[in-house]
Amino acid sequence: MGCAGEKVRKRNRSACVGDLRDRVVLHDRRLVEPVFGSSALSEKFTASQVAWAAVSTTTGKTLFDGVSTDRVITHEVLLRFDPCVTSETWLVIDSGHRLDVVKVEDLDERHEWLRLLCVDVGLADLAATRA
Repeated sequence: MGCAGEKVRKRNRSACVGDLRDRVVLHDRRLVEPVFGSSALSEKFTASQVAWAAVSTTTGKTLFDGVSTDRVITHEVLLRFDPCVTSETWLVIDSGHRLDVVKVEDLDERHEWLRLLCVDVGLADLAATRA
């Protein structure tokens, strides 16, 4: 048992800058109004910045998004804190795969590191599917 006034210490979750070995491109996603006579919205991705990150694959994690559909988490990304990164942000990793950010976690709420849980949605260049 602890003494009165003694703080309970918790593990500080952080990373070393040397762990950030992968370059990722952060994209902002905007919805574009449909052309007159069409009801289909389209998405436009604008590259906002390039950042160093630690990208790792995961297995067995499933999250429910805002519309109660389950999303199988395929990647976990650790990067320096950026207040502009939200669940609307998309990432493109070095292999060319686009990752949809499902959850953003500010580790220990210290505004130092972000942990992103992401879903791989395929290659960013979809030229092969258009042929």
